[in-house]
Amino acid sequence: NPESNMGNAVGAAPVKAAIDKGVTVGLGTDGYTSDMFESIKMANLLQKHELHNPQAGWEEVFQMAFQNNRKIATRFFDKIFGVLQAGAPADIIVVNYYPPTPITSENAYFHILFGISGDMVDTTIVGGNILMEDREISGLDYERIVRRVKEQAEDFWKRF
Repeated sequence: NPESNMGNAVGAAPVKAAIDKGVTVGLGTDGYTSDMFESIKMANLLQKHELHNPQAGWEEVFQMAFQNNRKIATRFFDKIFGVLQAGAPADIIVVNYYPPTPITSENAYFHILFGISGDMVDTTIVGGNILMEDREISGLDYERIVRRVKEQAEDFWKRF
């Protein structure tokens, strides 16, 4: 949660040192933000800033986001995550991203780091179930929810 750490002025996690000691360091959000693509970008920048090294962060953030998060989730939930294979939960996102340059196995991470953001997510599939398609969350009455939230917020501020 690099954005939260920066927003609360609590510093940067010693990611490289922890990984070098064998700690499985993951990357996530804690409610301060909810865009993992932006957290990947910010984690990369924060490590560069913290270590005063423009080369820092590349490998560690990739490892955290795409290897360690999978390991942590697999260990915690006792299911295989982060792979497309039989028996693994079908957790997939579809992103509307049309880059001006080709995506290859060598540069895919950099397209994620510099080109993709959460607002490009079009479809979300969790456990094989489509939860969002064409940016519409299935089963939710969005207008009703917004209306209720506004009512609750007004009530809260009157009491506050």
